[in-house]
Amino acid sequence: MGEPVRLGEVVSRGEILAGQRYAVSRVVRPPLRQEEEVAQVLPLDEHQPGTVAVFVMVFPYLPPSKNQYDGWEHGWKSSAKRKWIRAVVDECKRQNLPKGVPTIGLSARLTFPGRGYSRDPQNYASTLWNFVPDALEDKQHGTYKTGTGDNVVVHPLRGYGLIPDDRQGRIQFGPNLGIQFAFDERKAIPKDRRKRTRIQIAVRMP
Repeated sequence: MGEPVRLGEVVSRGEILAGQRYAVSRVVRPPLRQEEEVAQVLPLDEHQPGTVAVFVMVFPYLPPSKNQYDGWEHGWKSSAKRKWIRAVVDECKRQNLPKGVPTIGLSARLTFPGRGYSRDPQNYASTLWNFVPDALEDKQHGTYKTGTGDNVVVHPLRGYGLIPDDRQGRIQFGPNLGIQFAFDERKAIPKDRRKRTRIQIAVRMP
């Protein structure tokens, strides 16, 4: 294990370290508090080798709340889940996340276009942490189609394989069920462009 390092050092682009005692290469920028927290939910005792990297994914939309999701028809629910699984898998591939790691940490920051009414983390954790773990495990979740008319192609909808499965103990969540809220109140920007979901995945690298 290397010497203690400052928060915010990284292994490479997209791999943001957020803890101490981890060997790293260079400083890119100061860390966010949430990145520190998601790294620390992993069992980080000094006998475990390797570094802890936090991969960050940002999507320009929000997960449905449980209240919204429960009111949808089955087809809408399936469509939303396919959308999230495909988006997360594509981002895992783009960032070249590892595969087959035993345990990960998860947290998310949901940014809304205004403060409005009071929001409950549990109301969003039930949907977001249904979609994302399925996208990260090594398992097929139905199929999806591309093309139109006679050119429709059916593809298997498979998780990326960051973890073998999402059974209990595979995923450690940050405080408040791993959900934090933020608000983008810039009135000059349309509301839909102020919505986003920022997911942090803490992974112990060999």
